[in-house]
Amino acid sequence: FVKFDNLPVSSTGWVLVLKFDRGYDTFSSAAAWTKAGTSCNQGLIAAPGCPKRARCSYSQGYFFANGTDHNGATAFWIDGLTIGSVTYNQSQGNQAWLIDRGPGGDSTMNAFFQLGAVRLSGVESAVSADAAIIEAYFNGIDIFSASILSTGYNGPNAYQYFNLPASSGGYTKAQVTAAGGRIGTYIQNNHCE
Repeated sequence: FVKFDNLPVSSTGWVLVLKFDRGYDTFSSAAAWTKAGTSCNQGLIAAPGCPKRARCSYSQGYFFANGTDHNGATAFWIDGLTIGSVTYNQSQGNQAWLIDRGPGGDSTMNAFFQLGAVRLSGVESAVSADAAIIEAYFNGIDIFSASILSTGYNGPNAYQYFNLPASSGGYTKAQVTAAGGRIGTYIQNNHCE
């Protein structure tokens, strides 16, 4: 049972989103009761099913690499991914992955992807200290405004890369990279089947 007190009147209705701290299968529909004032109504809603596995996470590749449009990751991107107060959609996440996996990759972006993986998987609280480091570093940084189109390194071919600051939010790139590595270890040890 979930109770919301004193929601203001809405002529268009409400959309309430509940987020859980671990991965669950989603039923396509389940019966739910809604009480408003003195009336009770029953309807069908998307609802959590069985736990996928206690506190499991999908990998960064599941959410960002090629094939994410077909592997089920899209369902996790419905509200986007907010890191450092900037919200990215799935297409932007895929684009960031392609940029970073090119000739100008930045190890700090690996931490961005690791945080994104646990955040989208709903298990961020299991790595909260490391998540806080990465979140603080990226606070206020739109990664696409920190990308540069360059020529020369890859011969005559232009390429894009991320030019992230040496430190931000009180953390260095080395600290952020280390935090991302620890999250990667968590994901490896607790990967969703």
